Amino acid sequence: MTTPETRTISPSNIFGTGLLLFGATLCYLRAETAVQHATALFPSYGPDALGMLPATGLAVARALQNLTLDPASALSAFLYFLLSCWPVAILFLGAALLRKSLFATLTPQTSLSSSTAASRGVRE
Repeated sequence: MTTPETRTISPSNIFGTGLLLFGATLCYLRAETAVQHATALFPSYGPDALGMLPATGLAVARALQNLTLDPASALSAFLYFLLSCWPVAILFLGAALLRKSLFATLTPQTSLSSSTAASRGVRE
């Protein structure tokens, strides 16, 4: 019979788990809101929804032109994009705090001793 693994409960594990769950909840809620807006938009236009695709393409091209010609607006658009991704940043922070417990198998092993390295033919 094997003994169960013992895991240490540390503040970083607790805080990382909380951040991971909070960030995942926020990401889910933002995605759900975006899907609700998209599904409410298309039925209201009905058959004209496909006719809006060229207009949308022209609007995107105009926005890209404005971003490339005015570096200050490009920087502000980039900052706005980063601010809209803050739930993902919370997810990354939670995963960073949990990296030792979640990704324990991916941590590098201790260095080989010189005798075992020599027996395996590894040069130092």
